[in-house]
Amino acid sequence: MADLQTTYISDLAQGSIQDSTLFITDDGINTNSATAADVANFAKEKILPEANSYADTKKNEAVEESKEYTNGVISNKNLLINSNFKDPINYVGFTSIKANGSSQRIIPVWQYFSNNAGNSCQLTENGLQLIQPEAASGRIYQYFENFKELAGKTVTLSGEVEIVNSFTVYINADGSYINKGTYSESGIFTCTFTFPDTITTSLFIMLQSNATANNNMTVKWLKLEYGNIVTPFIPPNKALELLKCERYIFVLPNDSSYIASTSGAATTAYMIVPLPTEMRTIPTIIGSAMNIRGAGKPNTAVSGVAIYKKYFNAIILQLTMPTGFEANNVYFVYTREQIVFDSNIYT
Repeated sequence: MADLQTTYISDLAQGSIQDSTLFITDDGINTNSATAADVANFAKEKILPEANSYADTKKNEAVEESKEYTNGVISNKNLLINSNFKDPINYVGFTSIKANGSSQRIIPVWQYFSNNAGNSCQLTENGLQLIQPEAASGRIYQYFENFKELAGKTVTLSGEVEIVNSFTVYINADGSYINKGTYSESGIFTCTFTFPDTITTSLFIMLQSNATANNNMTVKWLKLEYGNIVTPFIPPNKALELLKCERYIFVLPNDSSYIASTSGAATTAYMIVPLPTEMRTIPTIIGSAMNIRGAGKPNTAVSGVAIYKKYFNAIILQLTMPTGFEANNVYFVYTREQIVFDSNIYT
C-alpha cells in the first residue's frame, strides 16, 4: 500500500481526481504538492463539519415542518387502518350487528365475532361497543395485508378501552392464537411484543372481551407502531384513511348512475365503475339490484350482475340484459340498493 504521507496528488492516476477545485489553496492546500494525508485532514477538518452542519439544519427544518402538521406532536405511523373508533370511516353505514357465530364485517377493514346470539357490536359516539349480557366473549380484529413485512418485527400496541371486567390482546399468525396480555382496568393500555419470525399465510390482531356476563367493552382508539416506544395517537387524515379503506371495501350507493354498453349480442352489457384506488383483489359483490333504460327502452331490471374484469382504476361489471334491448348500443344504469365490492380479508 502506498505511503499516504509521501503520495502526491500529481502522482495519482489520471481521472482519479475529477475536480481539482476541491482543494482550496487559501485553506492551506496546494493541489500540486498536497499529500493524501493532507487531503484526508482537510476533509475531516473542513468538509465534514460543514456537511454535518448542513445535515443538522435540514433535520431541524424537517422536524419543525412536521410539527406544523401534527400540532407540535411527533408520532409514529399507525400500522392499523381505520382505528379511530370515535370518528371512523363508515361509508358502509354500520350501526350495529347481532352475533351469529361467524365473522362479520362492521366498519371498513374491521370484523366482529361472537358465538353467542345474545351478544352484539354497535358503533357509538364513544367508540366501538361490544355488548355481552351472557358469559361469552366478543372480539374485534383486523387482518394485515402486508403480514410478511411484519414477520420478526417488534411493535407496540396502545389504545383506550372502557372495560367492566377484563380483555385480552391476541395476535393470530397462520391460524395460531398468541396471547399478548390481559388488562382489567379502563383507560389507556400499552403492549409491546415481537411478531413470529416466519408468517406464511395470514396475520391478524384482536381484542377480546373475556367471557364473563355483562363484561361490556368500548374501544375508543387503537394504534400499532414499530418499536418499543409509545408515541401519541393522532387521528388520521380522513381523506387518506378513506383511500386505505376503499382498497378493501368500495360502495356503490343506492340510486347511483352509470353508463353501460351492449356488445355484438344484445344479451350482455358491460358497465365501468371507476375506482379511487386499486382494490386489494377481485372483490365479491354484495347486492345486485340495478335497472337499465335508454334508447327508447323502458326502465327494466337487469340480472346476472358479475365482475368481468378488475383494473387498477376500475371494475368492469357484466350484466345480463332484459329482452327487447339492442346490440351495440349505450344505456343508462342505476342502482336500486347499496352494492358493495368486498375485497376484505376473512378467515
